[in-house]
Amino acid sequence: MALKGYDLYSNDLDKSPRGIIIYVDSMLKSKQLHLKTAAVEHLVVEVELKNVHLIVTTIYRSPSSTTDNNCAVNNLITEVCSQHMGHNLILGDFNYHIDWSSDHVTTDDPVSRNFYQVLQKNFLTQHVRCPTRYRGSSEPRTLDLVLSDENFVNAVDILSPLGKSDHSVISIKCDFNIFNKNLGQQFNYSKGDYPGLCKFLDIDWTGYLSQSTDVEMMWLLFKDYLINGINQYIPKNSRFYEWRKPSWKCPLSSTVRAKINCKHKLWKQYIETRDVEFLRKYRRIRNDIRKITRQIHKEEQIEVAKAAKFNPKKFWAYIRNKTSLKTTVGDIKTNINGKEIIISDDANKAAAFCQYFSSVFTIDTDVSTVEDYDSSHINASSNVLSELEFDEYEIVQALDKLNVYKSPGPDGLHPKVLYETKNVIASPLKIIFEASVRTNQLPSDWTAANISVIHKKGKKSELSNYRPISLTCIVCKLMEGFIRNYILNHFLDNNFFSNKQFGFLKGRSTVLQLLHIMDKWTECLENGGQINAIYSDFEKAFDKVPHRLLLQKLRHYRLNENVINWIKSFLCYRKQRVKLNGFYSDWAEVLSGIPQGTILGPILFIIYINDLPDLCQHAVCRNLFIC
Repeated sequence: MALKGYDLYSNDLDKSPRGIIIYVDSMLKSKQLHLKTAAVEHLVVEVELKNVHLIVTTIYRSPSSTTDNNCAVNNLITEVCSQHMGHNLILGDFNYHIDWSSDHVTTDDPVSRNFYQVLQKNFLTQHVRCPTRYRGSSEPRTLDLVLSDENFVNAVDILSPLGKSDHSVISIKCDFNIFNKNLGQQFNYSKGDYPGLCKFLDIDWTGYLSQSTDVEMMWLLFKDYLINGINQYIPKNSRFYEWRKPSWKCPLSSTVRAKINCKHKLWKQYIETRDVEFLRKYRRIRNDIRKITRQIHKEEQIEVAKAAKFNPKKFWAYIRNKTSLKTTVGDIKTNINGKEIIISDDANKAAAFCQYFSSVFTIDTDVSTVEDYDSSHINASSNVLSELEFDEYEIVQALDKLNVYKSPGPDGLHPKVLYETKNVIASPLKIIFEASVRTNQLPSDWTAANISVIHKKGKKSELSNYRPISLTCIVCKLMEGFIRNYILNHFLDNNFFSNKQFGFLKGRSTVLQLLHIMDKWTECLENGGQINAIYSDFEKAFDKVPHRLLLQKLRHYRLNENVINWIKSFLCYRKQRVKLNGFYSDWAEVLSGIPQGTILGPILFIIYINDLPDLCQHAVCRNLFIC
């Protein structure tokens, strides 16, 4: 199942038989609270609603719960209510045998009586008054509870169970008066007057940009003129957040939705009358709905499978839709002076990530590693490339391939605007690109990056388990594409790439690498040989590449000196900041590495490690293959 637009919070699924998960709409600011309690299964999340803080506590108490866990659950409820952090909403399957219709607790059940007394002491109201669990001929019981400390729960609706579960679904409506929260204004790029904007931008750019020979000033002249046009021809909309039902397109037909509503009605009729006939009808329509939904999923999968050969993007889009889960960064643990600190504030988390990403940089102080670099493996007859040239038609073609749904970079220029005005901005971009290569200078916008943190592996509370992705200027990426093609053609024409390099190259995928090595291993085993394999990984590989050594390698591969100097400016004068949930860290200098998320990043990295197989060749014996 894929959920987009939600924040996910979960307890430790490995330590409990049932994992508790809370999904919070990403439009709401939320964070997980860590309380010191011995309760086995619980989850506490704080949700900010305008000027109201809602503390949602979800608890599962097993029917076989121990005495210690029962006390821990009662203490947890008391602790949550006593801290006065906000409005309290406590939900869960408590498995207490209490008659909630009359608030009666039998005297021979001290466990239930203690729990009921805890609710009274903390002034909690229990809102579920009818049974929520039905199993066969057993007496229906109210095991699932909704508790609140104030009167903000307007309605509690008991719906039919999910699938064949014997617990009903509980729908809760709360009133916090958070409608129409103004989130400011933003450009509505889909309704822009782009013909008018193109006419506004159709000026003598050669004369306009000739006011300065400095690349930074030329870029500012172009950007300011474009932003002036955007303000005139792109309308702005006020953004409001409303608590409403999701607006996604439902894949189910109106007939199926009618059946689902009928299922809910039959369940309620069965609860009220306990008539077996209603139960029989409910089970029949429940099975019909399940059969229909399974058929819908089956047809969807068949359609994707049929399109896999001629439209592989549809296949991988389906895989991503079923496996991806969009979540925000939760609480982060860090050590300060040997003491473990939990960071919950988004601004502090952004600062912590920025500091960590800066700590992994490699400070290249050993000049000998550069001067003594061995370039004997390079063909001496290879030629130095000619000057890099730019063509307006190629720039228009590159702009035409922009994904207009991507986010803008630090310069704020949206790809939709660049795409729609491609025919009139190709000329000024050509002038700026040529000046940038000629002077080996880049505008400051091009060397700045907003960093998005992406969870890579392991615990989500550890800083080291995240990797940085650079969101950079789109126009700079455009120029990177031309320089990448320029470098790639030089390496391919001179056969510089190692035959053992299978990543980031067209026609040499990791699947091909796997087939190649399996063929080698199979041949070795058929000849009676032995396979010895060494697996290694590069830790923070992109971030630790020394700029000095990389540039020296580019010179030994006989790249054009102007291009090398441009790459030097691209790499060595960068700055970055972390963006997290709308909060930014301070700017930090980039001392080493190749920014992930750029166009040049992958090819520069494989150039840096291109001679690694040759250096490892001495470790290869007859039956040892290093990939």
